[in-house]
Amino acid sequence: MCKPQEQLAAGLYALMETFEPGKPKSTRRESVPAEWEEVSDLEHMPQNPRVSVLVTAYNNAATLERAVKSVVGQRTSFPFEVLIGVDACADDSWKVAQGCCRRWPDKVRAFHPSLNVGYEANRRHLYAKSRATGGFRGGGYFAYCEADDAWDVCDTKLEEQVALLEKEHNCIACVGSVRIYERGRLASASQPAYHKHKIPRYQIDGLIFHTTTFLIPRETRESCHKLAPGLPTWMDLCILRVLSCVGPIAYWPKVGSTYYHTGEGMYDQLGATQRLIWASRYIAELLEAGRDSHIPGMVAFYLFKIFKYKTSSSGLWEGAPELMQRIMKEISRCLPWTPRGVLVKLKIAFLGPSRNRLRGLRRLAEKEN
Repeated sequence: MCKPQEQLAAGLYALMETFEPGKPKSTRRESVPAEWEEVSDLEHMPQNPRVSVLVTAYNNAATLERAVKSVVGQRTSFPFEVLIGVDACADDSWKVAQGCCRRWPDKVRAFHPSLNVGYEANRRHLYAKSRATGGFRGGGYFAYCEADDAWDVCDTKLEEQVALLEKEHNCIACVGSVRIYERGRLASASQPAYHKHKIPRYQIDGLIFHTTTFLIPRETRESCHKLAPGLPTWMDLCILRVLSCVGPIAYWPKVGSTYYHTGEGMYDQLGATQRLIWASRYIAELLEAGRDSHIPGMVAFYLFKIFKYKTSSSGLWEGAPELMQRIMKEISRCLPWTPRGVLVKLKIAFLGPSRNRLRGLRRLAEKEN
């Protein structure tokens, strides 16, 4: 008999095969061959940078220089490099990237494919070109700043995060809070509001940290890739869940960057069905790869976090109710290994908050408390 993880993964794959995910801008096109152009002045750059900061761009000519300037302006006691990956697009993003190389020849390298390759291939190319080395773990670190965001709150962000991670030897990554602007207006000065210095392994739960706050050692990234080879590298939620499976995460208690939400990002371009399909692909990969007993329960909780949003599942229920009922039965049949209350939560998410289900959820919560 198949393991519960394999059964649930099979159900999720069936869900993916039923719906056409479409081809939103900047998604995967890894099979398309492309020649990469590099603009850099390696003679003037440090030979052994401690950190590689990855900046991915696609039609971001208006904001790219702001992002790069905010990273280059970081005050550190160690050398670092900034790698810009500009996918083939319709605006002048590549010209802006070339200008950044000329302005900061000692820090910035830029890469551009001959064809549009998609976000994931773009970022993977930057990983391959990274020269980060050294640090406590020996392989250097990766940090991130998308072309429409900025490290514009604290100019010692990188220095302090590296120092924290090298102090907390048992932590496998570092995250922090972010300032959020929604379409030009300040929406939050600090998100999320977290008050502990460390996030224990498997306990990321509903916390969301933006990718501009991530600092990840090279060996941690390799561990994540082994755990979930199909991990969508553009989705901070997915990266966080896999990081949490690898080990505890250090929390840097400051705000160092800004997430400028314009409504034009990759996730915003996906419809409700597409979002569910992409999330299901990640969950299926993680379930198949996961051999640790804690992973299935964490993934089931993450399923609840996804499906509780009616915008993600209502369209599927209207368009294919029989399929969704079949998927629901598959999930229910595979839930003996999950934490108490998950089945009730999933039923509420899929079928609506009836009195009996809410009463059952309250009883479970009272027992757990």
